[in-house]
Amino acid sequence: SPVRDTIPSREDSAERERHQGRDSPVYVAANSDEEYDDLIRHLKDPSDTQVCTTLDHSTSSSLMTVEALAVDHQSKTSTPVILLLDTGAQRSFISQDAVARLNIKVSHITPLTTVTFGAVRTTEPSGMVDVDLVDNQGRKIRLILRTKEHLTVPCPPINFTAEDRQFLQSYNIRLESLTISRAVTPDILVGIDYFWDIVTSDYDPHPSFDQEEDSRILRQFQDTAIEIDGHLYVQFPWKSSHPRLADNKLLALKRLESQYRSFVTKPDLWRLYASTIDDYLDKGIIEEVDEHHFDNHRVYYIPHQAVIKESSTTTKLRVVFDASSHYKGAPSVSLLGLQWDVSKDLIRIPIRTLRKKVISKRTALKAFASTFDPLGILSPFLAPFKIFLQDMWIKSYQWDDPFEDADIARWKKLAEDLVHPIPSVPRCLIPSADSPVDYELCVFGDASKRLYASCVYLRCRSPSSTTTHLLMAKSLLGPRNPITMPRMELLATLISLRLVRFVHTQLRFNISAVHVFSDSQIVLHWIHSTRSLRTFVRNRIMEIRAIVDKFRDAHIPLRFYYVQSQYNPADCASRGIPTSHARHHIWWSGPSFLRLPSSRWPGSQDFATPPANDNEVQDEYQTLVLSNIPQYTSPFRFRSVSRYTRLVRSTVYALKFIAHLATKIKATLSSFEVTSFNLTKDISASEFAVAEALLIKEHYRECENILS
Repeated sequence: SPVRDTIPSREDSAERERHQGRDSPVYVAANSDEEYDDLIRHLKDPSDTQVCTTLDHSTSSSLMTVEALAVDHQSKTSTPVILLLDTGAQRSFISQDAVARLNIKVSHITPLTTVTFGAVRTTEPSGMVDVDLVDNQGRKIRLILRTKEHLTVPCPPINFTAEDRQFLQSYNIRLESLTISRAVTPDILVGIDYFWDIVTSDYDPHPSFDQEEDSRILRQFQDTAIEIDGHLYVQFPWKSSHPRLADNKLLALKRLESQYRSFVTKPDLWRLYASTIDDYLDKGIIEEVDEHHFDNHRVYYIPHQAVIKESSTTTKLRVVFDASSHYKGAPSVSLLGLQWDVSKDLIRIPIRTLRKKVISKRTALKAFASTFDPLGILSPFLAPFKIFLQDMWIKSYQWDDPFEDADIARWKKLAEDLVHPIPSVPRCLIPSADSPVDYELCVFGDASKRLYASCVYLRCRSPSSTTTHLLMAKSLLGPRNPITMPRMELLATLISLRLVRFVHTQLRFNISAVHVFSDSQIVLHWIHSTRSLRTFVRNRIMEIRAIVDKFRDAHIPLRFYYVQSQYNPADCASRGIPTSHARHHIWWSGPSFLRLPSSRWPGSQDFATPPANDNEVQDEYQTLVLSNIPQYTSPFRFRSVSRYTRLVRSTVYALKFIAHLATKIKATLSSFEVTSFNLTKDISASEFAVAEALLIKEHYRECENILS
């Protein structure tokens, strides 16, 4: 953002300088060491009473106040509110007057102690409220605030000079969007917990090409979509920098001639073929165009061919268009996406991996990536291929090194398990019913020795029925160096919480509850345990608890459940299943008990109680050993002396006194600290250093148990 130099020049400062009397506050500025020395000398000299000071009221600081709209949850109306942005506050608050004006429901009223400037503590009843704010650009953010009787006194307005206003206008910054130009009483104090969410709400520190491309395609869809005779037409989302496509006319003509020659001996089929094309033309599926006049340079002739099915009683001949055909070496027309059955509103995700020839790491990775599955719906069927790729990396093949025969045979065996069709999934998961529907998220996690996975289901509850649908899934390979199964299960639970958090942020409707299922009693105990855990487990448990707290702060109940492995759909994603088992599998809708009332679900246990003794589990706990060591008290009273140098000097004199006594009684001392002292009154540098070393050693000895 633009920044203007607001430091006044020496000439401007000289015009504002004025002398103040002895009772006036003195503000002193020094620009060099010499000026600083002169100022100190003048202040110490009572005869020199004239001090040049600068009081500039025009540069007084102002608090950051902005205006936003608060949305009423019930009436959906918006009310203007004043926000005070305070980076010095740890939490955000809302005044009781604003709560009453916005008609917000207050919950969880508890005593709240606040510490303000000067360490002043005040305690008062405070509740929690949810507030949806909308700024002047339509951006929305939800705040979870604490209520407080009064926030602060009215904030004075900012007096912009003509030069300030001109500077803002030169950068098209509207004054009303920057701050408030009148004295106002803040309704909401935004602390550091939400400050950066508001300040950077429209700023992406890492903008990606995909986000820019998505925005461009969405704008193109909105700009080019038109309705003609009840049908919606939209242009293809062409890439802006794609190579020029060949018209493909010669290839399409050769295909048609070949089709005609194949039907020379079958005139009935040729007539049926021609009538099908005429039917497409009559129904408006295709239209006749003038090949010499086109609206733009994109011209492409699509070859077509007949597919005959003698056993069919309705459609024996279908015309199939080959839009991916192209000249050898020329680019093809490719449309990335998922196949959509418009009549049934189903999405089909084809597995293209089995069609690829694999002979090296490069071709294997290319074949695996050819299946477009952004939601992880095919995770159970692609899991064995992930393990295969990791094994090839472990074998240290180079990119184009040919695989051994055993590895090629293994790939072919995996590809054979993908030949069966995969069931299509419904595009729309929200039931269209007049009765109110309650939405919940159910997430499952599981792990094997090589993979850990998670899957999220949307549970739709209405008075008449309950349905569940797979929303999204994710599977990840475990580390190359094997870790224990409890740790793998912990990673599965962690990505379960991450995944359900991501899904919740993407949904545009309210979620009433979140249910987390795991078949690992050990992990569930770790989450609810208060015992000290080792670093690997502790760090991941802390992240899990942080996500849980975020849901509960948003008043979304989150509960953990233990589920047996046979009822855990994530089990197949962590181990893999062939496509022959795909139909009617638990993967698509989750276990059947999700369609029952939650009171009939598998009973929750006391997860705070540890499971049966297991060496792997016990190894994760940190053992705290308490030693009964007598407390050592040093003869030197460190806390009784206010200055360090005084402590060292007194130690030197004490050691000199001990050395003097030893001389009087003719005793032999073995302590180096005492024997190195002479009997004079003066303190040498070496004696000072010896005393310092002795004090440090004594202080460490006295506090060594505390430090450990």
